[in-house]
Amino acid sequence: MKTTAETSKSDHHRLPTVAVLSILLILVLICLFPTFQNGWVNWDDPAYVLKNPLIQDLSSGGIYTLFATGHQVGLYHPLTLISLGIDYQIWGVNAFGFHLTNLIFHLFNTFLAYYFFKKIQTPALAAFVGALLFGMHPMHVESVAWISARKDVLYTFFFLITLISYVYYSRGEQRNKILWYSVALLAFICSLLSKSLGFTLPIILLLLDYLLKRKITTKVLLEKLPFFILSVLALIMAKYGQQASDSMNALTEIPLEKTIFIGSYNVLEYLFKVFAPINLSSFHPFPFRGSPALSMLFYASMIPFCALLFFLFRWFKRSPKIFFGIALFLITISPVLQIIPFGKTISSERYTYVPYIGLFYLVGLGIQFLLSKKFYKMRFGFLGVIILWFLFLAFQTRQQSKVWKDSETLWSKVIEQYPESEWAYMSRGMHRFQEKDINGARQDLDKSISLSPIPQALYERGLLCEQEEGYVQAIDLYNQSLILDPSYAKSHLNLGVIYSKMQNSELAFEHFKAATEYDDSYGLAHFNLAISYKIKGQVAEALTSFTRAIELEPNNPLYIRHRGVLYYNLEDYPVAIADFERAMPLEPNSGEPYFLRSQSYFMMGNVEQAVIDAKRAEQLGKIIPEDYKEMLLNNQD
Repeated sequence: MKTTAETSKSDHHRLPTVAVLSILLILVLICLFPTFQNGWVNWDDPAYVLKNPLIQDLSSGGIYTLFATGHQVGLYHPLTLISLGIDYQIWGVNAFGFHLTNLIFHLFNTFLAYYFFKKIQTPALAAFVGALLFGMHPMHVESVAWISARKDVLYTFFFLITLISYVYYSRGEQRNKILWYSVALLAFICSLLSKSLGFTLPIILLLLDYLLKRKITTKVLLEKLPFFILSVLALIMAKYGQQASDSMNALTEIPLEKTIFIGSYNVLEYLFKVFAPINLSSFHPFPFRGSPALSMLFYASMIPFCALLFFLFRWFKRSPKIFFGIALFLITISPVLQIIPFGKTISSERYTYVPYIGLFYLVGLGIQFLLSKKFYKMRFGFLGVIILWFLFLAFQTRQQSKVWKDSETLWSKVIEQYPESEWAYMSRGMHRFQEKDINGARQDLDKSISLSPIPQALYERGLLCEQEEGYVQAIDLYNQSLILDPSYAKSHLNLGVIYSKMQNSELAFEHFKAATEYDDSYGLAHFNLAISYKIKGQVAEALTSFTRAIELEPNNPLYIRHRGVLYYNLEDYPVAIADFERAMPLEPNSGEPYFLRSQSYFMMGNVEQAVIDAKRAEQLGKIIPEDYKEMLLNNQD
């Protein structure tokens, strides 16, 4: 038991650390506070949250579905979806709660970065500076302010826990080694299940061995084997997700001897933006379209990049800390340098969330060195410059946080910086269309198509035509989108809907069928295909399609009710009733499922229950046909 004096002494030593962490987290919170005023954006937020049935059911069956689903927006990250699902259960579609969770994880990550720096024997000031940069740097805003970037803050949380646990393992007593190794392995699994980009971690563990001066033996290599096996599995899942979601960029046709220059250019840009984070944007489009010709700037970037690699090799023995920081950056940034192009952007600020840990470690050490006694006469000048630099970073962070306020703000900022981006105009046009700004939507979509026709923009313009200009123009636009991409399922679906309205059931069926063949995860397409099968009298196929639609969107009462009606028509009344009862809690203010169940009970001879359901349906606003009321009245005892 500690004496009063001992307790006082212990508190005396702990208090500065608590104070440092409090200052650190408060400064980060001040810089990122504008994120609390942000809402949703139409870039991935609908797919991840607003229109994602996977996060709406966190029962044991729902969680199993999350893990069993191969990909969501091109990635396999069930833990990320579970975290979004928890927020959904608490907050519904209130964006504030989702932003709050993102920021909380970012604050945890800032603390873990500080703790990690301290554990690898970084001086106090350097650890504080490195962690502060991690928390408040403008290049990290995207990972925090964008709800769909939850995967970044979550996988980094477990990534840092893995690193810290491994440091404890490598330095711990023999009796604690198994514990810390197990924690590190479990945290790594969680990191991979949050975002597969964490697969580089086993190499970082080898870097830590080097920094901590552990001798590389067979035993040290074998202890990494489970981590490498998990990394390989994560890569396989990532490749499957990218291919299944068609996320690989069309620019993969660029030969490797050219894309490698894109990689060297991105390395230099990311290095430059550590110190001068300017020209920030949520979307950096590829600077070429059509013929993928690179400018001389890309080719010239290879010279300083090779120089960096040369000095990195020399630092291997001369300066382990410099080698560790630069190598950590290069290894973790390498998968997203666009050497193998994917997505729609040449670079993304969120990609720096983990890689910058290595650079911030070095900047922290550098600032500690500049403020040391060695530069006694100059350190006040250095301090002034450093303070101004941090104020600049804080200003940029606050400004960039506001960019993510909504879709209008987000894409207008991109257009301001990249006025030739067809994707930005299309995305803003989609937002304006949703907000009923028809003229603004038309202008943006027409501008997008004039810059470079892409299937999505033609599809969105077709939607606008359906409302404003008629079916003929819409059909033409949907067909144009299919000429560019015959597999574009949304255009097939909408063509099917239009042809259904025009009483051309055969053409409608063909397009619904094509939509499901090109995108088997398209619930609405399966539903419409089921209706077509039903009209054609192919009952078994209709049931199969209804069931598939329900599997994809288990909380959609429309799909469930229609399948129930089909079972009713087949006189399988108990199964029909089960579907109607399943729909009831999903649409609690609708009398339709009660009316349908009433009819089913009536056909089964349970007139009493049929009457109860009919009255309940009427209370909820369903108009009950007079002839059905008369039938119920005549059959009551």
